[in-house]
Amino acid sequence: ARIVAPSRFDDALPPPAPSALRAREVNAWVDGIAARFREQADDQHDPWAVIDQCVRTDMAGNPNTPADDTSAASIAIAVDGVITFTRGYGVRDAAAGGEVDAATLFRIGSTTKMMTAAAVMQLHEAGKVDLHAPLSRYLPEYRLGYPWRADDLTLHHLLSHQTGHIDQYFIQDLTAPLMRWVQATGALSLPLYAPPGSFWNYANPNFSLAGAVVERVGGMPFNDYVAQRVWDPAGMPLTTLDSREVISTGNYATGYSAGQALDPTAWDIPWLGPAGTAFSTPTEMVTWALVMQGGDDAVLSAASKAAMQARHINLGYQPWADYGYGIMVTDWRDKADPTKRVVVYDHGGNIYGGSSQLFWIPERGVAVSVLANTIRSLDNAAACAVETLAGIEMIPVDGERKPPAEWDAHVGTYSMMDLLVWPWSANVSRVSDTMTLAFDDVPGGALIRGDTMPMAYAFGDVFVARAESLVLPPGGIDFTFIRDRADPSRVRYMRNRNAVGERVGQFPRRVAVEGAACAPVRFKSERDMPVLSVHARGLYSPTRLADVPLAADNPLDPSTSAIKHGFTIAEGGADMVYAVADTEPDDAVGLYLVGDFNGDGKFVLEDGELAAQGIGTGGTSLLYATDPLPAGNYELWVHGAQVAGASSTVDLDVRVAQGRHLRLENHPRGLADGASWEMRVCAEGVKALTGPMQGMIEFAYDSPPRRFRIMVDWVPGAVPPGRTIHLPMALQGYAMP
Repeated sequence: ARIVAPSRFDDALPPPAPSALRAREVNAWVDGIAARFREQADDQHDPWAVIDQCVRTDMAGNPNTPADDTSAASIAIAVDGVITFTRGYGVRDAAAGGEVDAATLFRIGSTTKMMTAAAVMQLHEAGKVDLHAPLSRYLPEYRLGYPWRADDLTLHHLLSHQTGHIDQYFIQDLTAPLMRWVQATGALSLPLYAPPGSFWNYANPNFSLAGAVVERVGGMPFNDYVAQRVWDPAGMPLTTLDSREVISTGNYATGYSAGQALDPTAWDIPWLGPAGTAFSTPTEMVTWALVMQGGDDAVLSAASKAAMQARHINLGYQPWADYGYGIMVTDWRDKADPTKRVVVYDHGGNIYGGSSQLFWIPERGVAVSVLANTIRSLDNAAACAVETLAGIEMIPVDGERKPPAEWDAHVGTYSMMDLLVWPWSANVSRVSDTMTLAFDDVPGGALIRGDTMPMAYAFGDVFVARAESLVLPPGGIDFTFIRDRADPSRVRYMRNRNAVGERVGQFPRRVAVEGAACAPVRFKSERDMPVLSVHARGLYSPTRLADVPLAADNPLDPSTSAIKHGFTIAEGGADMVYAVADTEPDDAVGLYLVGDFNGDGKFVLEDGELAAQGIGTGGTSLLYATDPLPAGNYELWVHGAQVAGASSTVDLDVRVAQGRHLRLENHPRGLADGASWEMRVCAEGVKALTGPMQGMIEFAYDSPPRRFRIMVDWVPGAVPPGRTIHLPMALQGYAMP
């Protein structure tokens, strides 16, 4: 039987559970209600038993990964404005025990964002902030890199994730106050992925910046402001950003990540708070949902609530999924009449040691909150409750699937930038029903590793690449192709939360050059690049070292690295240095590129000679020096910060893009959208080279400052007739010209 609206089964609802009941009594109460329902009707008429089973099933997770199982969870449901169902599951702490009840506190992750948005809206109501004024009016110390300006950002952009901001904080001081983070980040003059307002892309710093505006304009620390001005008047006394308050209650769920316990202080990071580190209970989350649906104006006016729940920007996935201010606004469909749409408001939260799902459906009078103590939110349980009580379901995406012939709009070259501001090139191609993503210039970045990989089609303009990643858990990495609003037939961006590519046109991935010959390079621009710098670099050979014994170095001192690979950058410098170190998953290896910049023959970090530092996880470390490096002597330190066994080894791949053996003829100094061009790349001074070797042609355009590259594959030319083949060269398989 389908439940259409709460009013149709009011007589079947159990009375609200007394809040004073302990968890065991609440569980017994719910079990008693469920038992009575089963005696009177089949399970299809027993919504609470259905929901209870959904929660238990979702907590178990994947039987193949028991470490990801949820050991504590809690749910609260309101029907027609009354909190009607609450229940705790599991134990608060795996070691100490303790039953979960309606007052047990959990981390709610990014569900915090809508409360941060509410704080901004309060200041807007009071006439203290303008949602569309330049951000610099409130945070003048926050700056962006050329050509971007903080004046281009607004609170509207921040609250609706339309800034194009990189989802990275670039600060190592976890205790830094919120305003100090603003100042430190502003000093970095970071770029944006795209002009503000171009598309929706999730980025936590958006809400940290919004929280900083609340702190400055509101005249008190952000944590105090939301506690006094948002949560207290909303009737949410337990909700807090203060871990000391959580600990003082004694009633909180210990968080877990891969089986490791995380106490409430684990995320005491002031600058992250406005984006997602609050604690709450499902009951108080549902209370917040009821505030957003109506009620009095103690927290927000009706106009502010409407603005927060308005459809400000499409998410880029399905036409019916949008974003408000810290709130997802999505159409679902009625189960009985699939042609009828029902608006659902929600936002999840995922942080190591806690997760949240909060839904409210005003049209059906239902609100649901499910909290858990691992980063894996109980999405299925929350959706089950919504479907069961509201009589709705998610709209299938089958109708949004397009035939392969329509995928050609995505084919082309993209200038990529990832969350570490690492630039690389991506080429998307299609053969029949297979889309391929290739990135030849840098075989791995912060987001993905490899060089060529298939992209599985999902729906609409969404594809999933099966790739390894240093920043994302195992699985596919989704890319959404963002179309031009003025001309939807054209694709402008390839978007992922952690990397965005700007489409530049149809450029070849690679060009082959033999001997001292020239090769044509033909391409077509698909964006205006009025000022364009094009140059060639090469030739060079990658250095590959395999099975190098890895020693356990002093973990606090990179200079003790037993492995130090030295090399020289010749006159003219290098455009980039890229290195990857692969070892066992249990090993932790750091990469440090150090240059003898003062010419004393030594490599000393304290002398300011660190040129670049790598990142790593799970036995893999990457280093990418993206800025040009001057000529001189360098060392790459492979720092064995943690070595699991005496037999550990490391494989090292180092690429130094240097050399003056490539020359360009007829290269453009600017390109207009739609312009076709042909230039030539020529090899010169290669008589002594024995190849095969690599080079690259780099394009840099200044608005915004992005780069993309075409790789050059060079091999020695054939031996001219009548010339002598010198024996040493012949033995190496190459001929002397």
